[in-house]
Amino acid sequence: MTFMKKYFVFFLIILSSCKKDPVINMTPIDAKGEILFISRRISNSADWQMFLMNIDGTNQRLISNNLVRCSPPILSNSGTKVAFTTYDNNFYYNLYTIDLDGQNQRFLSRAKQFCGSPIWSPDDSRIVFVKNGNNVGGNNDIYSIKVDGTNEIKLTNQNDNFSPQYFFDNSSIIYTSSNGTWN
Repeated sequence: MTFMKKYFVFFLIILSSCKKDPVINMTPIDAKGEILFISRRISNSADWQMFLMNIDGTNQRLISNNLVRCSPPILSNSGTKVAFTTYDNNFYYNLYTIDLDGQNQRFLSRAKQFCGSPIWSPDDSRIVFVKNGNNVGGNNDIYSIKVDGTNEIKLTNQNDNFSPQYFFDNSSIIYTSSNGTWN
């Protein structure tokens, strides 16, 4: 093993041991100790649905009749709403929010190539997400929208952009960007 490879492997080991509970932080659990999840339960179908259940697995209930894309629903910071992505029969990705009790579903945005990866602002007033509205190809860009579905703003316009996150104090958004070369 070369000198650089040894240090790269060592770096990965150190990095992976720094935080032992990333799955716990990513599992949407509300204040009542309920778990939000997606599951494929429709016979002879590859479609996913969104459910809520008690932490012990009991009282599983469907939140929305919309079929969700195979990506995690994102619980708001207040624990009262969920942002999620659907893929409709016209082959569009749709971004929605819904109350945790299944009421007040609201359409936010849609795109042909992709619309998803939502993240709530720290104060739950806006959602930042990834969208590619081109019919063929094009770049993924970062957008922000108010939770009532108004004031959609395109924040990036070059390169492919992914994984948006609000900075903890709501002052900035950080994201991953690529110019198409993943070397």
